[in-house]
Amino acid sequence: KQSLDSRPQVSTPFPIQAIESLHGLQLDTGKDAAGPVRTLTEALPEKLAQDSALVCLTGPPGCGKSAYLEWMQHRAAKQVLDAATGAAIPVRLTLKELGSERFPAGAIVGCAARSLRSISGQQNWFSDARTSSEFAARPFLLLIDGDEDAAAEEQRRGLAEVLRFRERNPKVRVLITMNDSALEAWGEAAVAGPSSPTVLVIQPMAPSQVRDFLLAMKSGLWDRIVDSRFSDIAGIPWLLTRMMIAARGNAAPDALSSRARLLEGLVLDSMNNLVGSPVPRSVALTALSRIAWQNQWTRVARTAGPELYEILASVRGSREL
Repeated sequence: KQSLDSRPQVSTPFPIQAIESLHGLQLDTGKDAAGPVRTLTEALPEKLAQDSALVCLTGPPGCGKSAYLEWMQHRAAKQVLDAATGAAIPVRLTLKELGSERFPAGAIVGCAARSLRSISGQQNWFSDARTSSEFAARPFLLLIDGDEDAAAEEQRRGLAEVLRFRERNPKVRVLITMNDSALEAWGEAAVAGPSSPTVLVIQPMAPSQVRDFLLAMKSGLWDRIVDSRFSDIAGIPWLLTRMMIAARGNAAPDALSSRARLLEGLVLDSMNNLVGSPVPRSVALTALSRIAWQNQWTRVARTAGPELYEILASVRGSREL
């Protein structure tokens, strides 16, 4: 039990809602989803409580999908430690891993065994017949991050591996996050197994939801967001996470004083992630800054196409970036 309790605890996730698509995998990603609105903290545990459950969580980058994978992983691990009836062993993988040609057949079971050893803190978990039979009788909860960049062929192989594993293991429960391309690839496949998938389409957080969430934390962050006029972007989970980190004192004191300081912090953090990049730091810093400001002024989540190339050309000149 110490092995889990010593890790950083996953706090209450953001109050994100999702639409349970009435059209399943035939969802038109270019249009608004139709269906009942569910709170993820209620919908995910409910849907994944049943053997053979298959849940697809979809939404734009930065909307909170990976955060909920982590939350479900920690929740399932606690249930295993507490010996809850029917507790499933959480196994977290990426779609890219599953679709790799180097991913060996049957490796998911081995990943589940390592997960159980890690949760329990007992490296000799299978030392007797009792624990071996307990493992064999437990359902698995596959938590698959489908947002990590993967080629189309890797996506197809990864999704096919999930379907094959479900055929061989009727008790397995699957939660997979998906971007639009992975969702389309899955929709083209013949979904095997005893149950049809549930598709949950994440919705943006309303300012009132963010306000109530932050006021309940009693951190004073909501007042700072209002003073700095960030309320229009505070509903974006990854940006709100950065604001919360800055408010806890892990950033410069004026990190939340203005949009310029917030964007500067985001750009500098992105620069720190460019490990081993051949691009000169000053060029990359200028490019990221201009992209950040472009997104800010146009109120879009990403810059692509001609606008992106125009920015890159202006900071790089005739050389390729």
